[in-house]
Amino acid sequence: MKIFVKGKYRQSIFSTDQGYHIGILKLTDTNSEIFSDFIGKTITFTGYFHELNLDDQYLFYGEEVEHPKYGLQFQVSEYERVKPEDRDGIIAFLSSDLFHGIGEKQAASIVDVLGKDTLNKILEDKNNLLLVPKLSQKKIDLIYQTLTKYEESYQMIVYLTELGFSMKDALSIYNTYKGHTLEKIEHNIYQLIDDIPDINFSKVDEISSKLGISYDDERRIKAVIVYIMKKMVFEKGDTYLQKEDIYDRVYHYLQFSIREEDFSIYLHELMNEDKIVIFEEDYYLKEDYEAEREIVYKFSLLLNRPKQKQEKSLEFLETLEKENHIHYNEKQKEAIQKALEENLLIITGGPGTGKSATSLVVK
Repeated sequence: MKIFVKGKYRQSIFSTDQGYHIGILKLTDTNSEIFSDFIGKTITFTGYFHELNLDDQYLFYGEEVEHPKYGLQFQVSEYERVKPEDRDGIIAFLSSDLFHGIGEKQAASIVDVLGKDTLNKILEDKNNLLLVPKLSQKKIDLIYQTLTKYEESYQMIVYLTELGFSMKDALSIYNTYKGHTLEKIEHNIYQLIDDIPDINFSKVDEISSKLGISYDDERRIKAVIVYIMKKMVFEKGDTYLQKEDIYDRVYHYLQFSIREEDFSIYLHELMNEDKIVIFEEDYYLKEDYEAEREIVYKFSLLLNRPKQKQEKSLEFLETLEKENHIHYNEKQKEAIQKALEENLLIITGGPGTGKSATSLVVK
């Protein structure tokens, strides 16, 4: 049985741009023995949310936790927004800040005409609002658009969590694509990996089957190739890879064979999509290739700058040794001297050979 708390959102204590909230809920109902004594009182909750509107009713599912510093809290793992159902609740909702320009008197006239099922009637057909006296077309459009957006955003978050995304991931996805979320997911769910840093391949690959994407779908194979290349770069420490090595790892991951000509087509499609770079016989991830080019460019600038002779570097070192009660050996002195004079110098050596002490002087 899921543990739930139900109540009215009263106050925000803390929130982040990623959707994490700590807030206050006035409790009206719960099946939690621990929180049952708090009905009619306020409790603290934490979790990830798309948006929370003050004085709206919510149903939170999760667990009771005891914070070492802040005490008893309800940690939310999923939630539902509860539409107001009674007359006063619907009037308060329609006259809230969510619906700009709709006052309490006008909200009351809407409910008097459309009844307790007001919100559903508006969503079904905005022309139902034409029955309300003195309600302009501009306000009809405003109410309908606001209510539709309010409902769609929440339903999309629910859809994403039902697919298997965490609340945090669902928020990241929706905040990235907004009204195009469903379109993006249906077109190519693997695109999420490129567009949203926190979304990983394994989670998307697990969810893709729920959308009817087969194990040998072209979109999946290309996503696997990029995923495998990232793993190989991390494991090998090299930024370039060989085609045969990539194929072997992809084959072992997919557990089925791809024709060589098809594999070549996938690689060239990934290149055209700016995800990989093929340079002669080497294969790079695009970001790694661009990073190497940038490093080479900056190195070339440094190497072509005129060198500056440091006449008093040895005197400076002697003073530094005396003030810090340290002694540099001849190799370190030579490295420091060259580092001060050269525009580019690589200092190498095993652990404990004095690299750090040398580089600190140069800095």
